[in-house]
This record gives sequence, structure tokens and C-alpha cells, in this order.
Amino acid sequence: MIITDDGVKKIKRQMQPLLDGTGVEGTVYRFHNLAVKIFKRPVFKHMEDGYDVLHDITTKNFVLIKDKLYENDTMIGFTMDYVNDDFKPLDNISMDNLISDLRIIKEDLQVFLKNSIYLVDVHKKNIMYDGHIRIIDTNSYQPLSVYTELLEEGESIEDKKLDIEKNNLKHINTGIASFFDYRLSDNFSKEEKEQFGIGLANKMKELGNHSIFIGDYIEYDVGQCKTLGEYVNKRLHK
Repeated sequence: MIITDDGVKKIKRQMQPLLDGTGVEGTVYRFHNLAVKIFKRPVFKHMEDGYDVLHDITTKNFVLIKDKLYENDTMIGFTMDYVNDDFKPLDNISMDNLISDLRIIKEDLQVFLKNSIYLVDVHKKNIMYDGHIRIIDTNSYQPLSVYTELLEEGESIEDKKLDIEKNNLKHINTGIASFFDYRLSDNFSKEEKEQFGIGLANKMKELGNHSIFIGDYIEYDVGQCKTLGEYVNKRLHK
């Protein structure tokens, strides 16, 4: 959906700034049940076209673009679902719930692969938790149908499928590992958090970071651990 001048003015009058909402590309605000990102500078045409591709696909745990915002025929931002994360530590979150979310994220990765979309900028601050793991700030993702400069001469989109799969696994594996250590409580020291996150990331590199999904490894490795905190302690004492 496209929202133009009058609709944009209404949103701007009512939107509220978010803590840490300012980034390199723009500033994020809350408008009712939506998050609104307002760009600091105009976007390129191919990026607008990329947003159309992202708008037209459906994922469950990746938060994608809902509406494009225009003023004077210029795209100035977009909306997406607001993720209500209270930023509490996740030590006591059930591993069953986390593994269930990771299975869904794996399904979402297949949607991106089917649509030939490269993931970028997946890191701990772009992953949130509202009862489910949510990956946000997806507007930087690159659909190959639009970002044709990623194709080498004579290369087809189909030729790039393996490259896309490897790229996306590497990004999500690194992001999820850093997210888990980022959201641990002070019951764990800084060194222990880093040991867990880096250890998990290094394990994925050892296994083939671009060929194995981190959720599959965690599901195999979790054993009898009931919570994330228990799983962290298990890995710290291996």
C-alpha cells in the first residue's frame, strides 16, 4: 500500500520517537501498532523497486515492509508492524519455544531463497523478542530481480541460488548467535556472554557456517536443557 501526502501528514503528527530509533538510514517512530521509518535522504529507484518485492512476499518471523510513504512524489519512508519488545533478559525463556521459532525462521529462509533475496544487516540489534523471535530492519535486503548488478556477465538468477543460500545462512547464523548472548542477564558475566555467543558462532563456522542452519544445531545440541540459561551453562561448561 502507498500512503501519500495527507496520510503521511497524519502519521507524522501522531507518531512517537523510539528510544535508540535513530540509525544510519533514518529514524524509527511508533504510530499505533506500526513502526515508521523516515529516511534521512532520498532512496534510489532500484531500492524502491526492491521494497515492492519485499512487500509482496509473506514471512512469519521476519518483519517486512507494509506501506511506502510518499511526499511530493518522493518516497520518504515506510511502515512495518511494531514489535513490542520489553528487552527483558531471556535466560528463562523456554528452549522449546526458541527452537519452535528457529524452525519457523528456517521456513522463512526458504521464502527468501525462492524469491532470490539476499539478507544483509542481520545483527543482534535487528533481532527482537515479543514472545517470538522477530527479525526487523529488513528493508536493506536485496532482491536479485532488482539488484541485477549482483549478477556477473552471462549469469542467471538461478545460477545465484547457492550463493544466496550460503549468504543468508551465514548472516542469520551470526545474527542469532549474537542475539542470544546480547539478551542474557547479568547473572552471566560479560566474559561468559561473549564466550557463549562467540563459541556458538565459531561452532557454526567449524560445521560450515554457510551450509548448516544454527537452529538445527541448537536443536541437536540442547539435550535436556529447559531454558536458554540452562543451555548457556551447558555450553560454558563443555
